[in-house]
Amino acid sequence: MDQARVAQAVVKLQMLIRTIVGADVKNSEGWHDLRKSEGFEGMMSEGFGYEREAGMPSITTLVKPFFHPTKALVGLNYTPVAHNTLHRFPKGWTDALRLCRGIVFDRQANLVAFPFPKFFNYGEHEETKGTLPEGPFEAMDKADGHLAIIFSYRGKVMATTRGSFVSPTAQVANKMLATKNRSHWQKVIGRQQTVLAEIIHPRTKVIVDYGRRRGFILLGCYDLNTYADLDHAQLSILAQKLKTPVAELVPFASIAELKAKVAEKDYKNREGFVVRFVQPDGSVLRVKFKYAGYLGIMLEEKLTYGYVMNRLLDGSLERTLAGKPHEVEQEVRGMVTKLMAVNEIPDDSRGKARRAYLRELVDEASRTTSYCTQCGKFSRWALAQQSSS
Repeated sequence: MDQARVAQAVVKLQMLIRTIVGADVKNSEGWHDLRKSEGFEGMMSEGFGYEREAGMPSITTLVKPFFHPTKALVGLNYTPVAHNTLHRFPKGWTDALRLCRGIVFDRQANLVAFPFPKFFNYGEHEETKGTLPEGPFEAMDKADGHLAIIFSYRGKVMATTRGSFVSPTAQVANKMLATKNRSHWQKVIGRQQTVLAEIIHPRTKVIVDYGRRRGFILLGCYDLNTYADLDHAQLSILAQKLKTPVAELVPFASIAELKAKVAEKDYKNREGFVVRFVQPDGSVLRVKFKYAGYLGIMLEEKLTYGYVMNRLLDGSLERTLAGKPHEVEQEVRGMVTKLMAVNEIPDDSRGKARRAYLRELVDEASRTTSYCTQCGKFSRWALAQQSSS
């Protein structure tokens, strides 16, 4: 979204913060009572621009505030309900909801920290399907730790994760800040910047093995006044000032080349890339591309279109995804979207074009006789699902 839309969305979130503070909500129990109060859902839906259609959850279940135990700070985070349901309702990701990714306000509703707005895997959401923006792009190595949202409050630099000021990961980040000359970071960042960094520490290991390494990798930075989003060159200058590394910029001649790279099954201890596009209106679009090998490890080496088709055919997909990391779920949802797009293929009575579409989702080596037979079964199943809906 462009900076004007961001500014409008921030105003809407400030209204929610004022409502929370006005109701003297200071914890999860208070929020539970407030969201159940008469008229609150309608007020929140209007503020978020959330149009609830059949099957969509209440907006009050998609956002949850989190509170600092000793400071007058309130953060907003989208919930697992948003993760698990809005893949079917992409318009539910309104501008305001997408900002609820660890954004922080004080109890006077002043913006204190501005993290990355919600962004998606390639193929997962309407804006990341099909043709991506033309022109140059930056592909940054996607570090595999936990995100720290680092900001200044009342003359002190501090960190939060996107759902808690006191999570174990937030505690790790604040301890690391304490050893990095916090006053120097305060001087560099000032009051009007939010620094976004990956926390690399044995306690934040996901899959990529960084050994005993401890520290931050700079990923992004926003200006709170203009919502300007620093590019890699600007981040490199900031990283030098902060004396911390910046995410590696990886050269690719085209998105096609990048897609071919992440399609490799051979896992090389890397997660993938975050690609940053600057669109004609000046807004920034970020898209995640993850190595097939990395995601396969997350799902026990089984993350293929054939595997997902089988889970849909036998009705076990939701059970399979239960408890899996958010990134795996998002990737699988994107694969499901591409599989179900077979119903958009005009076809003859024998289903030849539909089967051809499904075969083209995998590389030539994967188009085995078994897979092609599976495509026919899935095509008929998908058509039956469409007819019964």
